[in-house]
Amino acid sequence: MLIDTPMRSPARIVLAVLGIGAAVASCSSETETEDTNPVTTAVVVDPEQFLGSLPCGTLEGGPRSYIASVTDLDTGEVIGTSERVSCATPLAFTKDVESGNRYSASVQVFEEAPGESAGEPRWTTTCGENGEGAAEARTLQQVVIRGCTAITGPGTATTSIAIDATAAAQTLGCADDPKMPGLVFDIDIIPVEPADTKLPEVTRECGQGPLVYSGSFVEPGVTYTFRLESTDIALEQQFATTCTATALEGFGVTAECGQLTDLGTAVFPIVEITEDAALICGEDLTRARISIPAGPEHLEPTYVDCDEDVTIPGLPAGSYLGRVELLADASAIATYSCTATVDPAAITELVCVAED
Repeated sequence: MLIDTPMRSPARIVLAVLGIGAAVASCSSETETEDTNPVTTAVVVDPEQFLGSLPCGTLEGGPRSYIASVTDLDTGEVIGTSERVSCATPLAFTKDVESGNRYSASVQVFEEAPGESAGEPRWTTTCGENGEGAAEARTLQQVVIRGCTAITGPGTATTSIAIDATAAAQTLGCADDPKMPGLVFDIDIIPVEPADTKLPEVTRECGQGPLVYSGSFVEPGVTYTFRLESTDIALEQQFATTCTATALEGFGVTAECGQLTDLGTAVFPIVEITEDAALICGEDLTRARISIPAGPEHLEPTYVDCDEDVTIPGLPAGSYLGRVELLADASAIATYSCTATVDPAAITELVCVAED
């Protein structure tokens, strides 16, 4: 159970709609259309079907654009080839699409963005080949061509992970920002998982560019977790967050980081307390009552279920005293005192001891 303490439109698809003659790319328009409310007869090449685990545009050495050709499997004719477009944009082919006919696609994927000069494609793949996943055109509907073989690495870049500590401080601001001074000065980047990682701890000034880890210590396929820690310039407030990334061979991956915060989370271990008391929820107990009578924030007595732990997010960092009462109807039949030191951006379980 999660308690929010008092203390502190339908999906849309952007389609490049193409009326294309064979082997001629001529984008006629770009429009937004409801996925469930098609406006014309079309077959669609959707990058989500062939990108696999490689996101568009966020990996150094990763996919950024593609060209698609669509073939009418009933006539054997290529009905159109697109221009090179962003791999975030589905393509809807409309010209010469006949309702009832089946369509496949061949795809070339590039590392370069649409506006950049590109050489040979980095990846090639097909969708709906041999009729498996082919789109059967339907009047006034947009049907996605499926059955794509997902593109895979390795990429051509250095295997690396970037940590953008400055972006993680965006909400609080950098202390040295001349336009709008904030709270954050230095940020410690601490690798914490895997436990045996040899990646070093690094301190960055808020405002510096991303820190890039690379070399033999960054192993493809391994998921890394980093803890970012900082204090304000007066050394009075502590902030933290976490970042995670999975290294991919031949790609530069940017870790996903939360915003630095001075708030943490406490967990009341209700299930463990119930077992310690040798009581059974639903038989001996009807519910529990929790409270935080002392600490940087208080929680007034609150009734909770007796068969699941209770999570209290949004607590300022500091030491807390909690209390748990196990109830049979309105009567407390066991009471526990609990303590915890809550750290920023961390989940801390209260340590609870039965009262005499």
